[in-house]
Parts: sequence; structure tokens; C-alpha cells
Amino acid sequence: MNLEAQTALRAGQIKYWEDVRSGVRKSAAEERRDRVISVGVELTGEIDRLTEKHARLVEEVQALRAMKKHTPLHLVSRALTDRTLLTEEEIVAGAGEIPTYSGVYFLVSMGAVVYVGQSTNVNVRIASHISTKVFDSVAWVPCNADKLDILESLYIHCLRPKFNGRAPLNLAALLAMK
Repeated sequence: MNLEAQTALRAGQIKYWEDVRSGVRKSAAEERRDRVISVGVELTGEIDRLTEKHARLVEEVQALRAMKKHTPLHLVSRALTDRTLLTEEEIVAGAGEIPTYSGVYFLVSMGAVVYVGQSTNVNVRIASHISTKVFDSVAWVPCNADKLDILESLYIHCLRPKFNGRAPLNLAALLAMK
């Protein structure tokens, strides 16, 4: 760069900084700060609009939930159960652990007991049979865990279901299990 160009460039830089100092021109940092402030003001306005919109939507949802008690589905539920459908909040509030029952269970198919089993958690054990045995309903008799073997054996020997093994009937051995 020749001396004349360097002098012109330097004069331009000096003029720029004189303008900045005198307030005619802002520095790059001041311009960035002003842009950030401007964006912040815009975002604050957007946040206010979204907050108002959220409040309106909450009110609409509450109104819809109140109306929901009169929808056709609720009318059907009332006809079937004499109650309206529960809300999701009511269902969640009433939820709990899956109960565990200790007892002897019976798999039933077409009106006949086809299997007798025992478990300290009847629900889980019955579910495990769904893919291996054919049945259309279930029943169970509650029983303490320490008496399950005896009660199960009694039912198997009395009912002789087709999916249980065929052990010879030995009443003396059953009675001795107590």
C-alpha cells in the first residue's frame, strides 16, 4: 500500500473514532449492546404474549374437562356403570401396586377346569400361561404360601384336569402332607 493510501486509511480511522467519541457514531460494541437490548425487549414481549396464551389455554382445558362429563362417552359409561368416566387425574390418583395373591388357581376352558396350579403371585403366574395353555377364564382360591402344595394336590387329585399330570391317587400321602 502506498503512503497516500495509508494516510487516507489512517484519516478514515481517526474520523471514525472522533465520531464515536463525539457521539455521532457508535462503536461496534455499543451497536452489539443495542441489538442485544432490542432483541431482549422483543423476547420479553413474546414471553408476555405466550404467558397470556398459556393462561387462556389452561382455562379452555378446564372448561373442556368440565364439559366432558356430559359427552356421549360419559353417557354410555353412566348407562353401563352408573358412573361417568374417570379423568386421567382420578385414575392416576387411585393407581397403586398390582395386588399379589397367594393361592391355588384354575384355568377354565369351555366350562371345564383344564389346569390347576399354585403360586405366591397368582396374577403373574396366570399371565405366564397365556401363551402355553388354552383357557377362556380363571378362578383362584386364596391360600397361605405354606399350605399351597397340599391344597393344589387335593384339587389336582379331585378334578384330574387334562393339562396336569396323572399321578396315582394316594389319599394317605395327601393327608400326610399337612
